[in-house]
Amino acid sequence: MPAIENIGEFVRDETFDDWWISPEIPIPFLDGNKMSIRVIELDESELDGGKFPSSVEQTVRSFLKLDSADRRATNPQVYENYVENRDYSHCFLPWMLLGASQVWRYNRPTSISVMRDFRGFDDSSFSVVVAFDCKWQDERGLALVYHEGRTLIRVGPDDGHIHDFRPPRPDTDEQADAGKPDPAAS
Repeated sequence: MPAIENIGEFVRDETFDDWWISPEIPIPFLDGNKMSIRVIELDESELDGGKFPSSVEQTVRSFLKLDSADRRATNPQVYENYVENRDYSHCFLPWMLLGASQVWRYNRPTSISVMRDFRGFDDSSFSVVVAFDCKWQDERGLALVYHEGRTLIRVGPDDGHIHDFRPPRPDTDEQADAGKPDPAAS
């Protein structure tokens, strides 16, 4: 069975044979609360001598360096997610009282998964998805995604996606340049 030093052996999931589950360990990002880490969609044939690829280990190690201050640094993005979704929630929250510093009162962590990151079709890159039971996203929950375990790349619903599929905002260069004459065509 694959193992990561200072974490322990990961056992194969009983339902999905390409999922590997760690023992529960303290997660600094979650104030030291104990949770398992799942490495998902990694076939046994991808293990090198019974070891995870180094990119998986490095992603896990990088994530475990994040602490509660890193989680609190996401407050503005999580609050923005709340504002975008509050009118669709089926549960009562004190909407007028909720501020960015209070968002974690309404979220409970449910899972931590390490997933292959296919941006650019590089299958050696992984991201960590921290999923939460979220009071204003009562159907899908909330997910924070950290590319290679260290760079926040997504705050959104826990829908199985690592990246948002939103269209670019009108203030992006692509759309700002749309409609302008092409200087090469002159």
